[in-house]
Amino acid sequence: MNTKHRADRLLDVWLQLEAPASPPPGLLTDITARTSSTRPRPAWLARLEGHHVDVIQGGRRTGAPRLALVLAIIGLLLVAFAAAAYFGSRPQNLVVAPTTGPTASAPAAAGPTAIPRQPEPGDAIPDELIGNWYVSSSEILYIMRGPNPYCQQRYQVAQDCWTWLFDGDIVPHADILTIVDGKLRDMSIGRRDCAGSVSTMSFKRTGDTLQLTVEPGSCFSRNFPPFKLVGTAGAPPSVPPLHYP
Repeated sequence: MNTKHRADRLLDVWLQLEAPASPPPGLLTDITARTSSTRPRPAWLARLEGHHVDVIQGGRRTGAPRLALVLAIIGLLLVAFAAAAYFGSRPQNLVVAPTTGPTASAPAAAGPTAIPRQPEPGDAIPDELIGNWYVSSSEILYIMRGPNPYCQQRYQVAQDCWTWLFDGDIVPHADILTIVDGKLRDMSIGRRDCAGSVSTMSFKRTGDTLQLTVEPGSCFSRNFPPFKLVGTAGAPPSVPPLHYP
């Protein structure tokens, strides 16, 4: 006889000897009175802990690992929410560029705050290029040190830039200027013919005269005449200030 059958036999003999033939009086009333004030366990907790009657089968022992796993997941979620709340409440660092530049008269509040473009490669252009240059009776070139209010507000450009006055009107395009390998690098923006293209120029200033020479392989194909600095001999004494809008 194996152990299981032996246990069943002993239990059967014990019940025959000890168990009463009929339930004691008032048993149902006593059970109802005791259980009516006991709050049942929530279903989710009962599933995690297992059934009390299943102790022999290991039911209550298997509930502990499941409960620990659920508590661990809840803990991780709380940590994640706390971290998101912390980093989301931190103030963002905003960089405000100064608004100075030659002849650009537009105040900073004249338009929405500009968000700078991705910077173009290269160094800032030399001071000898900065200024307003007389090209012809119908054409003025404005070369501005960045960040300049006009280029910031109209083109979202924080680097050095230039734009043109042609026949009394400000052209709707501009160019970002940097120095790469000793050459003037020009990235066109807003221009229909060379927008998004790079042109390279050599430059030479002699006194109040500036000469730009377009390098081979550039988008520009124009042979620029010598420019005269506005306010000097051979050029008008002043030019209209840039404005936007």
